[in-house]
Amino acid sequence: MNQHTNTPPADHAGVYHLVAPIAVVVEDDADIRALIETILVRAGMQVHTASTAAEGIALTSRIIPDVVTIDIGLPDADGLDVAAFLRDLTPTRDIPILMISANANAIDMERARSRGAEAYLSKPFRPRELRDRVLSLLAVAAAPLPKKFSAAQCPSECVTGAAAS
Repeated sequence: MNQHTNTPPADHAGVYHLVAPIAVVVEDDADIRALIETILVRAGMQVHTASTAAEGIALTSRIIPDVVTIDIGLPDADGLDVAAFLRDLTPTRDIPILMISANANAIDMERARSRGAEAYLSKPFRPRELRDRVLSLLAVAAAPLPKKFSAAQCPSECVTGAAAS
């Protein structure tokens, strides 16, 4: 909270959060895991980390975070399989996923999207690039979906655009 105005901190887009967004970082390299954690904490997030696919799946399933970053090259499983597995579980189905990989080719990027990732980031990356990508995923996930109504479900102004008299 801002001690002078008693308001919660704003993120880089000027959006106020009453509760810090939660991220799960699944990365086997301890240095990269610590770097990602530091970047996301500085962006105002709560961060939980895992070093294996099994830990990442268990942590994500237990916490149900707002966003997950997954390294493709994990020691116990392909990160793309982790993303696909999370997409198959009802509680984690809609969590935005950012895949991170040392490979920056179009085939890997397309494979990541086809397995459920919304975004892809190549190593090495700039801290600002990671932060912006994650904040963008959070903004898209938080955006209200347009409502669709039938005439039977809403008052006349929903259907006609005119106020009911």
